[in-house]
Amino acid sequence: MTPRDIDNTRPLPDDPRLTRTAASSGPGSSGGSGAGDDDAPPRFGTGTLIAGRYRVVTLLGRGGMGEVYRAEDTVLSQHVALKFLPAALTRVPWFLEHLLSEVRTARRISHPNVVRIHDVGEHAGERFITMEYIDGEDLRRLLSRVGRFTEEKGVELTRQLCAGLAALHEGGLLHRDLKPANIMIDSRGILRLMDFGLATEIRMAALRGAAPPPGWPAGNSSVGTPAYMAPEQWTGGALTRQTDIYAVGLVMYEIFVGRRAFDADTIAELRDLHTMGTPPAPSASVPTLSPQVERAIDLCLAKDPAERPRSAYAVAALLPGGDPLAAAVAEHRTPSPDSIAAAAVGERFSLPWAAGLAGLTLALLAAVLLLANRTLLVGLTPLPRSPAALMERARLFLADAGYKEEARDAAWGFDIDMDRMHWLEKGRLSAADWHRELRQGPAGLLFWFRHSQQRFVPLRPFPYIDQDDPPALVPGSLSVTLTPSGQLRRLIAPPPVEDPGNAAAEPPAGRQADWTRLMEAAEVDPASLEPAAPRWTPPVFSDERRAWTAHLADADHTAVRIEAASHAGRPTYFQVIFPWTPAAHVRPPTPIRIGLATGLAGEGWLIVAIHLTVIVLAVYNLWLGRGDRAGALRVGLLLAACVLLMVLPRFLERPALLASFSSFMHFVGRCLYALAVGALFYLAFEPFTRKIWPQSLVSWTRLIRGRVLCCTVARDILVGLPAGVACVLGAQASWMISCHMGLLPGPPPNPQGIVLATMATPVAGLTAIPFALMVGVYNGLMIFILLVVVRLIVRHAAGSAIVTAVLFTLIFGWGGGHPIPSLAATAVLSAIVVSIVLRFGLLSLLTAWIVYTLLLSFPLTLDWQSWLAPITLVPVAITVLLAAGTLAALFLAAQRERCALPRVQAAPAGAQA
Repeated sequence: MTPRDIDNTRPLPDDPRLTRTAASSGPGSSGGSGAGDDDAPPRFGTGTLIAGRYRVVTLLGRGGMGEVYRAEDTVLSQHVALKFLPAALTRVPWFLEHLLSEVRTARRISHPNVVRIHDVGEHAGERFITMEYIDGEDLRRLLSRVGRFTEEKGVELTRQLCAGLAALHEGGLLHRDLKPANIMIDSRGILRLMDFGLATEIRMAALRGAAPPPGWPAGNSSVGTPAYMAPEQWTGGALTRQTDIYAVGLVMYEIFVGRRAFDADTIAELRDLHTMGTPPAPSASVPTLSPQVERAIDLCLAKDPAERPRSAYAVAALLPGGDPLAAAVAEHRTPSPDSIAAAAVGERFSLPWAAGLAGLTLALLAAVLLLANRTLLVGLTPLPRSPAALMERARLFLADAGYKEEARDAAWGFDIDMDRMHWLEKGRLSAADWHRELRQGPAGLLFWFRHSQQRFVPLRPFPYIDQDDPPALVPGSLSVTLTPSGQLRRLIAPPPVEDPGNAAAEPPAGRQADWTRLMEAAEVDPASLEPAAPRWTPPVFSDERRAWTAHLADADHTAVRIEAASHAGRPTYFQVIFPWTPAAHVRPPTPIRIGLATGLAGEGWLIVAIHLTVIVLAVYNLWLGRGDRAGALRVGLLLAACVLLMVLPRFLERPALLASFSSFMHFVGRCLYALAVGALFYLAFEPFTRKIWPQSLVSWTRLIRGRVLCCTVARDILVGLPAGVACVLGAQASWMISCHMGLLPGPPPNPQGIVLATMATPVAGLTAIPFALMVGVYNGLMIFILLVVVRLIVRHAAGSAIVTAVLFTLIFGWGGGHPIPSLAATAVLSAIVVSIVLRFGLLSLLTAWIVYTLLLSFPLTLDWQSWLAPITLVPVAITVLLAAGTLAALFLAAQRERCALPRVQAAPAGAQA
């Protein structure tokens, strides 16, 4: 065997004309100078007209792939390269079909570092491929003349090599025969890849009917050029992108060192070297070689494909100098998701700095807990009794009213007394008045308890039972409303459908209800009771109505009116009516102020406008074939999984609801809606972001592709954690600033509905975690889309940041309470959030919003004796574990990168650069 057998693939056994290799260019090349060193006459002479269109100029080369000619396209007056394939193969039906499929795929690839494939033609019964003609020479001949390249030029060529190879991979092709002979350098110094995809298939077909030379590995999948074959090609393993990455490492070795990584005289020796050997360290021959270049070569030449870089972009990212993403933006190119994931953007930072961020998160979290009892409605409202104690008290009141039957179903929860909140807000109270009213006056929160002789089935297609759904008007369904301290505020008990006593309009003596126990339960001052004429119509049928005016036995002796009704001697209706109580038994839904004032963000028109814009942009990008569809699917599945985890525990708590077709379909519909919204949001902004601002997607793209143990991912999460806690602190600070400035602050930030649910049941506490994740991602994406849209319009990073911060402030800061502190606090937080997004990107923003939502989805208290303390520990523990876990992941990722540093060896005496 000659060295030529190592450099080239085995020629076809049935074609004696292909037993020699052209010296001017590699097999199947599309350019070069000279006709080669083969003395055999070419199949077609100069001037031959091929297929009535292409006029042969000269033979460029011949080899195992057939013959390549330079020809003139007489129609377009351009030079092209014609590759004539071996006739023995083109007559095989399966190969011809595969050839057409490969060319069809290759035609879709258009990249400045890849030779264009134009068409497949036929002339005199022989098949040929028309491709772009490159005026230059192949890298093998160039290296034989110059020895090795300077590091600067080598890095430039390697980046081009990686860009071209990445284009092939994104187009669905593997090169499978990457070597210097298949790499052209044109007259402008641009590197071009050729002979991809088809080369291996032809060689595989050739070996089907021929015995391989001694030492050649078994299995068609292992065919290639022996000197540039990866270990898995020798062992017959699966060919993947990492197979080409191995060849990139071998080519890089020659570019930077000037000689091959492995030299052998036989194929058997080559097999042993590639599968078990280690090449000499590049720095042993070139002591001045950058450690980054040597590390890149070492990683590419790893024996295990899983240890090699994941993509060609990842190889380019390992090289020293340059910012491929900035270069892509400057050249108005849109980098692919793979190139963004592989980009090295802000990779290096100190572990002490990261530990400082984790410490800042804990410090801000402690400040939030310290202020919770003075700034949040749940903290300002006394909550002395747990839900279990309140339920026991409610059952006791029902027993006092004569209802001692065992219940088949029960439900309970907390609710905000929004009627009182609005009434107090209209009174324009000072901060001191707010504190006094909430701590000493009637409660701002209410506890409701319901039990029934039948299973609760809500009218709405939600698996949630509240105090109004299903309506508390069905016989056997009892409803009690208490204050957090246990005072009775309302009781509704519909009478049975059949009236065994045939009660008349006026109940007979001895059948009148005893209201004494209920008055005591409401803590009414007995001395202040004065009978009054009933004015409120009971919500259920009754045969007796009563009314009183009185004062509560509280610090303010609050004046109230009591309306009551009974049937057959048992109370059916009892309610303590305050001046703010509306004349309606079922309250309409009221918007709740969450954290920072919702302002315009709560308006339906804004939500509709955002969704319509997102749908239009997503459809537009899909129509143009743009967008990271895999990433969009992952985001959609994440939101759908969150909805599933939010709703499914409720259904498991009440399995009968799953038997309802409308409830089940609504459950499925919510999951599909979340899937669609997540995917459409991502498809709407992701292509534009990759084009104008790809750096913001680096860590996020890595995370959704499964690269959790990554320094950049850990860094951006650590940045987002304190930002999210700071946003909660800003919500508290807005109200405190109003108090200390003597302004009229309005009501304190009310909790979200999920907070009231987590206070009531452990199941709701479990659903609050996916709720925070879903809302955090959803709101974070909306804010990011706003920033991207502004950046598309403004076209300037600083200007777009200012405009976005202003819009953010107006949308989220203009709400209840005094506008000055609310806008000021929101403006500061807007500046922080926008700065973080500009510097660190999408992942930091989503992390901040998730943490913000998580902390406001649970009641917060620093009173560890309170029954709320275990509930408060859930978001606190999650935040602390996130900070500690991310810090540990960062440390492990840094250790792994440190272990992967290139080998450093002493330069041999007399070594020259």
